[in-house]
Amino acid sequence: MADDRAKQYLIAERALRHLFEGDIILDHETGVFRILGTLRLGGLQTSLAYLTENTGRGREIDPFEKADETAWVILSQLLSRVGFRLAALDVASRYVELCYKLQVESNSRIHKGAPLFWLSERLLENGQESLAAGSMMLAFVEDIWHYRSPSEAPAYQRLVGMFGVSHSALDNLIEYARKTFREAAFFPEVVLTAWEMEKLPRLHVPRARSRAEF
Repeated sequence: MADDRAKQYLIAERALRHLFEGDIILDHETGVFRILGTLRLGGLQTSLAYLTENTGRGREIDPFEKADETAWVILSQLLSRVGFRLAALDVASRYVELCYKLQVESNSRIHKGAPLFWLSERLLENGQESLAAGSMMLAFVEDIWHYRSPSEAPAYQRLVGMFGVSHSALDNLIEYARKTFREAAFFPEVVLTAWEMEKLPRLHVPRARSRAEF
């Protein structure tokens, strides 16, 4: 695990060097991080392209094996720490998009709880609270099958503490998801939408009258 963490930090450092010109100090053991330089023109896109190229099944960044604590997550967190919040959001957003894309291409599921959780955090610090809440709900749906007790999931605690979602609502979602879906869905939006539709009152749709009835 330590070796993998060090490898992911090394990849994140390489991505930073695509992004910044100058000296970069990054120590994965102590957490020390400093940038003594300036942003490169077009550096963010170059950095994202580098990470994308090295992400996939069997590659240096393999979200099928583990989607948290990857170079994507590390880079996003580091950028957030030094005040580049929009860039941090771009990295988190692109990572989630890539996870979805890889699922479709491989027809294999990625546990996306962590990527969605960190996307929510980056959205929140950029003042996009509604989108942040939605992303955290999706992260929680992912965690329903990942945690034996989903109420212990970080997303559950964040939804209650930061976004004011009630325990009863989340417990209802857990019960509904596990009863309705035998296993985790490829896309948490499917589960969340089905649950929301289930909560709607039963609507009576009037029968369309024929012209003869007018």
